[in-house]
Amino acid sequence: MPGFETVDLPHSRALIFPLADAYVDGLAVESGWTPSAEDVRHAHARLHAQLQEAAAAPARFFASPPSDAAGRAYVLGEIGKILAVFDQFSLQCVGVVIDGHRRIYCNFILWPHPSNELQEWILVHDGGYSFWQIQYDTVDDECLGFTSNGYA
Repeated sequence: MPGFETVDLPHSRALIFPLADAYVDGLAVESGWTPSAEDVRHAHARLHAQLQEAAAAPARFFASPPSDAAGRAYVLGEIGKILAVFDQFSLQCVGVVIDGHRRIYCNFILWPHPSNELQEWILVHDGGYSFWQIQYDTVDDECLGFTSNGYA
């Protein structure tokens, strides 16, 4: 896909894609914007920090919070797996405006190749913690809507 920009992260690279409906399926998107390299670096750092805090206040991160103890334990286990390899994930992101707030919709992929090969938006319906999504709200400086893929 032409038009994406790359951003160097501590141990990987992020790709910023232009807004397209397929990238934000299910979200009530008002418009799009293009995050700067600094926006993406800041979001990446905040995502890491807030995932580390998820055990203390997990409900705010989940798109659909698990209602039972087993479900919460499962999701927190997935976050633990993500944190163990956080710097190995490639990141794809797109800027969206939702409820008047600029957000960066982040698509994380544990990919065995350099992220500059991820020139198409990746959508996977399986794969567990190797594929997860989250939004970073630039106005509130917080993360929300965490989802991790399931296992077949």
